[in-house]
Amino acid sequence: MSKVEQNRQQYTEALDTLAFSSETKQRFIQNMLEFPMPAAKRRYRSGKIILAAVVLGALLTVTAAAAVIGRQNQIRPVDSTEEAAWLERESQGSQNNVVVLGTFDGDWEYRPPTVEISAWWKELDVAEAEETQGNSSDSWTKKRTIQEGTQKKTRYLGTQLSDFHKLWSGTPLNTDLLENRYEPVEDAQTCYTCEQGDKLREFSVVSAYTGENGTAFTLEFKCHKEPLGNSYVLSDSYAYTESYDTADGTEVLLSMDRSKTGQSLFWANLASGRYSFHMVGTRMELEDIHALLDSLNLAACFAENDTF
Repeated sequence: MSKVEQNRQQYTEALDTLAFSSETKQRFIQNMLEFPMPAAKRRYRSGKIILAAVVLGALLTVTAAAAVIGRQNQIRPVDSTEEAAWLERESQGSQNNVVVLGTFDGDWEYRPPTVEISAWWKELDVAEAEETQGNSSDSWTKKRTIQEGTQKKTRYLGTQLSDFHKLWSGTPLNTDLLENRYEPVEDAQTCYTCEQGDKLREFSVVSAYTGENGTAFTLEFKCHKEPLGNSYVLSDSYAYTESYDTADGTEVLLSMDRSKTGQSLFWANLASGRYSFHMVGTRMELEDIHALLDSLNLAACFAENDTF
């Protein structure tokens, strides 16, 4: 079988997993055979994710997972800035706005964000802010609200990530595996909302957990004011980098390395439109990171929501 025939077969098998018409599939296949991606030393868990990345922006299906793939920003490993520019051009982005993330130098180490959250909370320890204690109908423990012009900004504290589920305007992260397998870090569970009239303009949650054998990590989900652009990371910037396709069809960039003191570190990033997901931590096996990402229901969380 020739290389072209092998590629055609691979593309066909990958597209068969998505809800395209036969005519649309053939058009994608022909385009990819005529304009192949440049070679790259990436560690992909599945060859099918390469195809999903190539057809970003062209997927039109009714499922949440397919909708996310169709809008998902490119956050992926590349071998050079030239390859990043090529990918940006192919995604109809601007070559002048290509962001290539820097190299990890080993100086940084992970720690739970308790100090930063404490400082963040004290910022609203002002007379203009209204503080409310959570009651039996609230899952959060307390909140501080301040009115700035037409916007109402509220900061919440809780005991675990699921405490903020009622505050999401769309589908929240699935925390079943997270909260059954790992322990929430005290004073490291927060949520932020910014409302303007009946619209939720900004939203974020930050939550830290620990597990066995020193596992510790922080998750952040955020809705930004403006849509995010594509970004890339040089594949040799970290000891290990992969583009991981989750069970529900989202693409997450994973990087792993060690600090100068030997602390193992990992980063996981995903972006789509105005949404971003970030996870960073230490002493966590790759398969455990995969399992947690698979369990979070990221595709539904990133599905478009009219209230944002």
